[in-house]
Amino acid sequence: MLIPPQTDSHRSHAKPEGLQTLTGTASMRPQDGRRLTKNGFTLVVTLVILAAVTILVVGLFGIVSRERQTSASYDAVDQADLAVQAGLDRAGVMLKGALADELGVMFSVPLTPALDDKQRPREMLMAANYDATAKLWKYQPLASGVARPVDGANLEMPAVAFESKPATDKMVGPAVDANAIEARRLPTPTPWAARVPRFWMQMRLSGKKVGGQEDEGEQEEEEQPEQDKVVARYSFYVEDLQGKLNLANVGVHDSDKNLPYREMDMTQTVIPPAVPFIPGFKIDKAARWRRSPASVWTLLRPDLEPLTSNSIPADLNTMHHRLTAVNSKRLAFSPEMWRELLLAPDPLTDWPGLELVRLNGPAARLPNGSLADVQLRALEENTTGYLAPYDELALVPHGPGLEFGGERKLNLNKILVDTGGAAGPADHQKMTAAVNEMATHINRHLPNFKLRAGGYPLPRTAGNREIRQMAYLKNLAAGMLDYADKDGLPSVNIPSGGAASPGDEANIEYRGGDSYPIVNEYWQRYRFDEFLGRHVKVSITDYVELYNPTNHVVTGDVTCCFEAKGRFSLGSRSYPVMSSLHMVDEEDPDCKKPQPIDGLLGYWFQPQSVTLQPNEIKVLAFAPVIFKLDGGELGNVTGVAYYGTAVNNNYQDDRDSRYRLAFRPTDESGGAVLPTYTVVDLPFTPLERYEKKVNTSSPKQLFNVNEPGLAYRLRQKGFAWNVGDSRAAYYIDYHQEEISYTAGSSPGGRNFRSNMDSYLPGESRTYLWPDGGHNTVPCTDHINNRNLDPDSLDLAPTVNPTNSLAERQKFVQRISNAGRYYSMTELGHIFDPIMWNPNGDTWFDKAVTYTQHADLDAATLKLNPSQQELDAHKLFCGGNTLRIGRVEHSLFRPDYRIRPDAGRPKNRGVAASTLLDLFHCGDANAVEAASYTGPLVRIDGHVNINTASRETLRALIAGRLSADPRLKRQSGDAEPDAATPVVMLPASRSRTEAQADVMASAIIQNRPYVTPAEVAEKAVLSRADADKMTKEPALLPLAENIPVFGYTKRDPSDDRKVTPEWSDAGAEELFARLWNNSTVRSRHFQVVVCGQALKTDRDGTTHVTATRSRIFHVFVRPVRRADGTIERQDVEITYSRAL
Repeated sequence: MLIPPQTDSHRSHAKPEGLQTLTGTASMRPQDGRRLTKNGFTLVVTLVILAAVTILVVGLFGIVSRERQTSASYDAVDQADLAVQAGLDRAGVMLKGALADELGVMFSVPLTPALDDKQRPREMLMAANYDATAKLWKYQPLASGVARPVDGANLEMPAVAFESKPATDKMVGPAVDANAIEARRLPTPTPWAARVPRFWMQMRLSGKKVGGQEDEGEQEEEEQPEQDKVVARYSFYVEDLQGKLNLANVGVHDSDKNLPYREMDMTQTVIPPAVPFIPGFKIDKAARWRRSPASVWTLLRPDLEPLTSNSIPADLNTMHHRLTAVNSKRLAFSPEMWRELLLAPDPLTDWPGLELVRLNGPAARLPNGSLADVQLRALEENTTGYLAPYDELALVPHGPGLEFGGERKLNLNKILVDTGGAAGPADHQKMTAAVNEMATHINRHLPNFKLRAGGYPLPRTAGNREIRQMAYLKNLAAGMLDYADKDGLPSVNIPSGGAASPGDEANIEYRGGDSYPIVNEYWQRYRFDEFLGRHVKVSITDYVELYNPTNHVVTGDVTCCFEAKGRFSLGSRSYPVMSSLHMVDEEDPDCKKPQPIDGLLGYWFQPQSVTLQPNEIKVLAFAPVIFKLDGGELGNVTGVAYYGTAVNNNYQDDRDSRYRLAFRPTDESGGAVLPTYTVVDLPFTPLERYEKKVNTSSPKQLFNVNEPGLAYRLRQKGFAWNVGDSRAAYYIDYHQEEISYTAGSSPGGRNFRSNMDSYLPGESRTYLWPDGGHNTVPCTDHINNRNLDPDSLDLAPTVNPTNSLAERQKFVQRISNAGRYYSMTELGHIFDPIMWNPNGDTWFDKAVTYTQHADLDAATLKLNPSQQELDAHKLFCGGNTLRIGRVEHSLFRPDYRIRPDAGRPKNRGVAASTLLDLFHCGDANAVEAASYTGPLVRIDGHVNINTASRETLRALIAGRLSADPRLKRQSGDAEPDAATPVVMLPASRSRTEAQADVMASAIIQNRPYVTPAEVAEKAVLSRADADKMTKEPALLPLAENIPVFGYTKRDPSDDRKVTPEWSDAGAEELFARLWNNSTVRSRHFQVVVCGQALKTDRDGTTHVTATRSRIFHVFVRPVRRADGTIERQDVEITYSRAL
């Protein structure tokens, strides 16, 4: 308040105390004696008062200003927080849009340049969805304001430098626009990661004009039209959390041994457990599942896979168990929890605790921001905490070669339950309906897949190629059912295996592979038994060599059909054998006349009970059929001839007879599982049986010998050289060559023709089959004595009778019989009766090599051959299972290059691995039938191979192979010891040279993948990696432009040499590890958002008034209807922190 000036009358006469101090003690009076007026006092007081008032006013204005600034600051921070929320909401909308289509793909895209100034990789997450109407892939960068790349017919990487183009379309969302201002110098959530480019998204006000009311000047300054009022902006980018190992899911249990865990399937036994060996899975007795059980160890030390715990560094072993123990997994709920687990001592796992300096010390990090400690760096950059599992609807993907993408896959477990095969013998009518459904399903979605059939000849009555091609698909379908069902019998479209009614055999379309015996060698002996004057006794005795090619013990009753459609010639008399059975001498105690059997046509030998261990070969002798024949009145018969009707250069050979093997499995108590027999094996074409003449002295007995699946030939005609797979005899449309008994027969062991050993058909060399495998023990030497019978103990191999573990482990057909599937990679065990002549349309007396059988040459063969070529193809079969996870035949393997090799397919339409995209097995982890037979598959710890780092991919792959305990580094090496199996591993000794890294790099270089199955063919070795790859005997071979999974090197100068020597299961193990733990899309993401509040001056200058940055872990949870389709998606925040 202002104080008015004072007059003299109002002046005080008292001397102020304070003024005394200022004026001193001197007295000042006028000369006339009056007292003087004190004017100085009034001035000082006035100034003091004015100063106080000024301070008060200024203070009041300052307080008001500070309050306005504080209010504006809080408003700006709130506005920045709202911008962060808007950015998160926008990211959620983008993610939900990308995942509404359950066949969408998420993949990492390298940016330009690929490395930042600290040599860190620059990548951006991209979503891709297929527009079935336009038949185009549409892309959406998961970073704010980045323009969508151009659509394309094939899923592929976008154009270079796409990230530099800001979005201009209106699809970015309401009330936001993207401008050309790139968001720079913003905080990053991790010190080792390169900055992800993105653009600011501007936020504008809506509604009435804005302005203050307290001051006209302020109102005039702040008032702007709302459409020009930019008040905030945000930027964001999305990262994939499923590109990392989930520590709450992967790794071994605390009860496992103190060494890197890898399932040793058959090291000490071959009898399959209730749950078959599935690479990449681990199931303990409590039914707790773990995926990629060795991945934590291989992440920490991918170069080390010791066989004994003594060679393991103790500190790494305890760290491994601290991270993977069950009690630790329960705590792995946040991405940083591994730090807390390692810092704290744990007496349960003997973990002493981690020194903090290794995480936060001055030398803890490298210049690029990564931790210096190799193990800790691997954990920090390649793992995450708990990720909630979720379900996906199992749908056929989109892609070249696939038709009707988006339709549902077939659940094989549901089919097994519906047919009854999940619990026991399948209902025949339901089985045939299921086989037809599966084959139709394959043909609908893969219309060219049936071309794999080549010369497939079933059914015999069909002249239409299309019918036989469909029958080939049915054979695969039957094999899929038989692999897992519990009946131990083949699925055949005709009841009783085709022997129930006349003409049935001609209508057989397929035979599945199950746990039953097959014929490995067949003998028919003709013997002049006794001269009786006018009559003679002559006998026919059949011997069969049974082979159990599977990994199961086969127990049951077997019998063979007696069939000799030739004639006996005694002097001038001739007796057709089959119509002369009334002349069988049933009074002879050695004779057993073949009899009819219920459900089977023809005459059958007395059944015998048999038990065959895995890979066991056993010779059975049936009772001789002794004929008493009238030689006529002269009575001077000294010899008998068995001959047929086919005349060739004066030889009359029998080309009308077949063997037939019928089987009836028995249970553990010896009781028959089914009351009737099923014909499980017979040759497609009648055998070649030569004319044989026996007499009273020498030769008194002779043999016709046939070895299924090996050499096919008519007397003095051309050879068709097959590899010796007995399973193939069911399909090969040619006559089995008649084998010399004394020089070519090999009873009791692997087929071995000592007189032709230098030729391909001289021996069944299992290790050289297209599938690979291991040679079992052959007969020690040729018989060299026609008077020794095949069941003589003198001929048995010295090892096989003891049925050693090593011999059992060499089985060639893996069967589950578990009643269900646990993984679709089990389809790699299905026998594949593809039939192609490796030489094209010529075969007569032309040599064929194992290498030609092993890789059908696309330059020589045609997928759609002429009829002349088909006539040649139907003579060759065997040694193949579906190649799922190992190198496919060149004729079927797609070539993804711009200029593919001649004859190679341009897509996956005929590759066996594509079957993984048509079938599923529900929730493989479930024990409830409703879950593993339903339409959904469970994603629980699966890694997105389209976004995973090389270290993560390497962790899934690396480690000792264990599916094949007979593994050799090279054919010709000594047999491995079961206690110390050969170690072949894709180890990782350096980032650029070692094999596991090269394999992981091949996966990354050939991204993106529409489906994990595509990796099997698309991930090929580049020239650069081939040149720098370490060549070590312990490493698996790889070759340029060849898929990195399951490659077997065949020596170009030696057709009998392969590297490595392994079975199909061993070759497919690495891919199975990857496939069983992988996906190509994600629902768990890290969203990094920055929001800024803005103020624009009258001159148009924009100022940032507040900045907020946060990271969010979000889970886009699908909420499903009863039929499995998505009803809605909820974006759930599972973790958040400020930057």
